[in-house]
Amino acid sequence: MRFIVILGVLLVTGVTGLFADQADKAIGYWKSISDVKGEEGKMTAIWKLSVTASGELQGAIVYVPDESSTKIYVSKKKEYDGQPVWGTFWMKGLKKTGGDSWGGGTIVDVGNDKADVYGCEIKVIANGTKLDMRGFIGFAFIGRTQTWLTVSADEVKKLLAK
Repeated sequence: MRFIVILGVLLVTGVTGLFADQADKAIGYWKSISDVKGEEGKMTAIWKLSVTASGELQGAIVYVPDESSTKIYVSKKKEYDGQPVWGTFWMKGLKKTGGDSWGGGTIVDVGNDKADVYGCEIKVIANGTKLDMRGFIGFAFIGRTQTWLTVSADEVKKLLAK
């Protein structure tokens, strides 16, 4: 009987560990891909996702094609106006919500001067090679999902060296 209890604890611990690892695969570099009509499949930016000391997932843009690394964001919203596009944490506050997902955070759309702030959820898919980033207003079912692709640190270094 004792053997069965120990085996059960090990099994549950192992399964929980597998789920935790899947969500942790969100940490790293990701290529955001446009889903705008006429620009489908075009890389819009590379993000670096990391975890804060309090365990929240955050994301900063580290590269934008055909854009200077010193570009300053001009926004109608004072809290975002004057921030560097590269290196600023535009995605914040995501907490683990499941074995493969993070939620409860926000993401800022720096694609225009309105700095629209959306609710944000991320789900790691395809064994950690892709993630679904869902931005929404109010309710998660009212929004849109972009699929981002993982990028190696070496690939990011090459892009930054150009």
